[in-house]
Amino acid sequence: MLAKSKGLLVLLCVLSLSFSMAHAENLFVIENGDTHVNDVVAIDGVNVYAVMEAGLFAGISGAGETALSSKGLAFEGVGQRMSGEYYLFQIERNALNSLHPSAAVVYYDGKEAIVNIQNGIDLSRNNNVKGLTRISFVPKPIVENKAGYQRGDMLIDPEIQQIVDQVTEAQFTNWIQTMQDFVTRYSYTSSCRAAEQWAVNTFDSYGYDTELWAYSGEGGNTWYNAIGRKVGTVYPDSIYIIIGHLDAISEDPYNDAPGAEDNASGTACVLEAARVMQGYDFDCTIEFICVTGEEQGLYGSEAYAQWCYSNNRNIGGVLNFDMISYAGGYGWDTNIFSDQNFAAEVALADLLSQTTDEYSDAVPDRINTDGPEYGSDHYYFSYYGFPAPFSIDAELWYAPDWYPWYHTTDDVISNLDLDFGTEVVKGAVACLATVANLSIPPVLEFNYPNGLPELIDPDGGTTFRVEVT
Repeated sequence: MLAKSKGLLVLLCVLSLSFSMAHAENLFVIENGDTHVNDVVAIDGVNVYAVMEAGLFAGISGAGETALSSKGLAFEGVGQRMSGEYYLFQIERNALNSLHPSAAVVYYDGKEAIVNIQNGIDLSRNNNVKGLTRISFVPKPIVENKAGYQRGDMLIDPEIQQIVDQVTEAQFTNWIQTMQDFVTRYSYTSSCRAAEQWAVNTFDSYGYDTELWAYSGEGGNTWYNAIGRKVGTVYPDSIYIIIGHLDAISEDPYNDAPGAEDNASGTACVLEAARVMQGYDFDCTIEFICVTGEEQGLYGSEAYAQWCYSNNRNIGGVLNFDMISYAGGYGWDTNIFSDQNFAAEVALADLLSQTTDEYSDAVPDRINTDGPEYGSDHYYFSYYGFPAPFSIDAELWYAPDWYPWYHTTDDVISNLDLDFGTEVVKGAVACLATVANLSIPPVLEFNYPNGLPELIDPDGGTTFRVEVT
């Protein structure tokens, strides 16, 4: 947390820039401690723009400063809001000098950094940058902290097991190989546009409603999320989403960004789920989404999450899979993250843990954090109040089993444990089928060969023929 005694370093770069009146706002990092983020969001004069490990990044008016002080909350100013883009990420102190000269560091605490970019530099090309997340400056709403699914002893559902049994390592491998064969899926390239079209064509081949969902990517470029939509048969307006990012990055991204682990593996989870679930009906709508722009700061998922929030869509949960097929000699553990302050998200993460444990050989490891973990595509869904657990095969960037070929041209399929990744997919499919409520044909079927009478005699005596199977 933000504590002066720990030697907080705040770097303010004095730049000769003109300020737009729309950006005339003082920015701060708030140490919220044990105070729930909803209580900070509710304060007049405080706009929360990002949830960090160190606290909350916010714009605060004079009245907001007074209110925060009255609640005993510490906050540090990081300067007036400038034009350009702001990004949040983690970086080691000795790597700060690797940032592009135009990246103005406005906050750094020895681990987390916030920078301002004026000229469209792609920070994702710096491999010292971890968890890159663009700050959109849309104020965080209050998230309803309602309970979700009840955790209990899970019984294997034979109908769901039938779907899970169709998940194969051969097809999981084929998905990853096909994505690697695009050579590069860097968000700026025509190859990434081709991959988007391939993904939507795949969903179309399974009979889903499809959409190439356009959004404004980094630098104002038009990029697309590929969506396959299976409409629910009972509650079509109740939606569950499974998501993975299709784009990739490396030290030579225009020419070679194979992205097998990051994130063909997670996208293969989405595509394999779409394949095995195509022949079944579900009460609720399922959206299978391959997003892009993740490596540049979550552009695709942020745009879609904000659109869902603005349109008041009834999203019951989002399952995000990012890097799921590297064991690294530490066993088949899959880490499932959730925001401990968001009861529905915790419950959904618990359910994913249960289905992974019961329907697969992967080993779920549940991790609750103080706020949504930034740096992957669940972040903005959780930010806007949609329960969104995050699954990854290592406990983030500095873990001993972190993928050693991360963001390099050596991120290829031969480095992956495809058996392991296949098992993670099985847990995902079981969870999705459970929450979307697989529609089971009735045990008894009723047939009326002579039709039903239009009127029933209230005194009795009306007869009709019924065949029960």
